[in-house]
Amino acid sequence: MILSTGTLYGALKRLLDQGWIKRVVETHPNPSDRERKEYALTPLGRRVLNAEIDRLHRLVTIAKSQTRSETL
Repeated sequence: MILSTGTLYGALKRLLDQGWIKRVVETHPNPSDRERKEYALTPLGRRVLNAEIDRLHRLVTIAKSQTRSETL
């Protein structure tokens, strides 16, 4: 999957606006001359991510149980 820069920067802006990520000081060496920005999850972002992981786990569990019952 290839993201356009507009898609990527739009997503980053939404995550920043929602308080799910924040800009952090660059921690890795930057061998290129291009400016880089680093981001990290905020505590809120971590909670949202964990809730989404739990939701997806539940969906997979339901899908697996449905698939098993259909094959019996």
